Amino acid sequence: MNKLPIVIASLILSIALSSCGSENREEADRAYRALKDLQAKTEAGINYQDYSRALGTTLGVVSVYLERGKKGSELYDALAKAMENYKEAKTPWDMKIARLDEGGMAQYMPDSDDPAEELVRQLEGEPGVDNSADEVVVMVGRVEVPVRFLDRDGESTWDLDAVTQVHWALADIELTKAAEKLK
Repeated sequence: MNKLPIVIASLILSIALSSCGSENREEADRAYRALKDLQAKTEAGINYQDYSRALGTTLGVVSVYLERGKKGSELYDALAKAMENYKEAKTPWDMKIARLDEGGMAQYMPDSDDPAEELVRQLEGEPGVDNSADEVVVMVGRVEVPVRFLDRDGESTWDLDAVTQVHWALADIELTKAAEKLK
């Protein structure tokens, strides 16, 4: 019996399987590089319009990997969480722009019918956040970021710039995890 067809079929199968893995690796590398590019822009300073454009471009690249990547892997989770944090960072910035356009304050004062209430609830639910304090400080990595203060009337005021910075810092942490997995 000729074993050559079996050997050739096995070789073709192993090449096909290894190329699938390398394609995912290449897509993961592209997603990581796109996120790192966005990270560099946020560190250098970026305005709202440029952030919106850069976020859209990054989302396009990362989405390709997220559609094809191995769900549940540490690399997949890190890249997905980084992207999610960059998307979430835009929410308080959107609110800030809307409030400034309306002549309002750059801080968020909770209002029961305001869509930002969910963002506040998320941050209040973070482990280690003492909601009874006059100032709420969120630990991001080794950095303390004050995100909420009580004003003179005892109302809770959220610093929208700080909330954006928190999301960017959380994305940075996830990118560090992704870099370890890509080594």
